[in-house]
Amino acid sequence: MPDYIIIIYLICIALIVICEVRKRRKKGAVIVTCLHILNYDLVYSFIWLVLSLGMFSLFLDDFFDYYSFFVPKYLNKWYYMFSYEYIVEIENQLLQNENKMWFELCKIAFYKSELQNLYISMLWITSFGMFFYRGIQKSEVCTNGIWLRMHMYKWERIKAYKWITDSNKQNQKGHIRSYKLVLYIMNGKIDKKLLNQDTNEKVIKVKSIDKDIVDRILEEKNIIMKS
Repeated sequence: MPDYIIIIYLICIALIVICEVRKRRKKGAVIVTCLHILNYDLVYSFIWLVLSLGMFSLFLDDFFDYYSFFVPKYLNKWYYMFSYEYIVEIENQLLQNENKMWFELCKIAFYKSELQNLYISMLWITSFGMFFYRGIQKSEVCTNGIWLRMHMYKWERIKAYKWITDSNKQNQKGHIRSYKLVLYIMNGKIDKKLLNQDTNEKVIKVKSIDKDIVDRILEEKNIIMKS
C-alpha cells in the first residue's frame, strides 16, 4: 500500500469529522436528552475491534525480528519501517544487485505482507471508532428535529409516532421510569425503492418526566400520534 493511500485515509477521516460537526450545528438547541438504548452499532464496533486487534497482533508478533533486520543496516530510523515506499526501494536495490540476496528478498516480501496487515488493522480500528461513537450517542429532541445516532431527522420527515410503556423500567414503587417512543420516519426516494415501504421505524427512550414535554412538541409539529 503506497504512502499516499495513508494520506487519503487521513483526509477521509478529517472530512467525516467536518461533516459530523456541520450536521450537529443544524440540529439547533437541545430540548430533551433521551436515555441510551443498546444498539447494533455497539455490536459492530466490538467485531471491528476484535478484527483489528487480531490483525495488529499478527504484525506485532514479528515486528522486533524485522526491526533487527532493517535497522540500522537498511534504515537509519525505526519509523521508516512503516513506510511502504522505503521498503519497496530497498527491495528494488537488492533486485538490482548482481548477487541476488534471496534470503533478504524473501524477508522483505514477508514484511510487505505484514505491513499491509498493519494498514488493514488501521482501517478496521477506524471502523471500530466510528461504530462505537455512533453506538454511545444519546438521542436528542431538538428545536429543528430529532437527533438520532448521528442523523438529524427534521420534523417534516416524521410522519407519526406512538408511545410504548417500558414495563421493565419500573422503580420499587411500581412507577414507570421511561417510555419508548416509536417514530415513523418518511423514507427518501432511494429507500422507498430499496425497502418498498414509505416509512421506517426508529425507537428512542424517553424519561417519564420528559414524556409530556416531548408529547407537546410533537403535537405542536402536527405529527400524528398512533394508538
